[in-house]
Amino acid sequence: MIVISIEGGTAKQRDLGENALRYYVKKLLPRKRSLNIDLRIKNLLKDDIAGLCEHISGNEFVIDSHHRGNLYEFLSYLAHESIHLKQFATGQLKYVHHKELWEGEDFTNVPYKQQPWEVEAWAGQHDLAKDFIKNEMGITLKAAKELSPRTLDQMNWKSEALFLDKLCAAQAKRRKK
Repeated sequence: MIVISIEGGTAKQRDLGENALRYYVKKLLPRKRSLNIDLRIKNLLKDDIAGLCEHISGNEFVIDSHHRGNLYEFLSYLAHESIHLKQFATGQLKYVHHKELWEGEDFTNVPYKQQPWEVEAWAGQHDLAKDFIKNEMGITLKAAKELSPRTLDQMNWKSEALFLDKLCAAQAKRRKK
């Protein structure tokens, strides 16, 4: 059984997150019948990331996903992290004794954009998110870029800009200390 527990975000984000994760897992791991996924929807900009997938053990995973941006971005972040989940679940990607192993080869000191698991995730996230948007939500990619995942209403770009301004100011203040 695929078990997904979700914390954070709005009710709409939690519903979207669960539906998208189920869709992505079905596409990426069609034979996988047992997974436990904890999805945490929260502010990750302070950590300078949009998402993170952590393999806890066996079939247990934690995905952190950023809570802001438009609907497409939210679903794209989840798609990217779902590709990492697939990589962990199939054994392609492993972290062993502080080493990053891809198909058994050590890539620990390889720059982020050259890491094969990141190359694969960046290459696949758009199509995966687009598939979900088109086939499950029945809307266009253009429409998804104008909707908020928090409410499924039109994006309030002014509010988004204010949030980012406040966050940047707080980060700058912390750096000065």
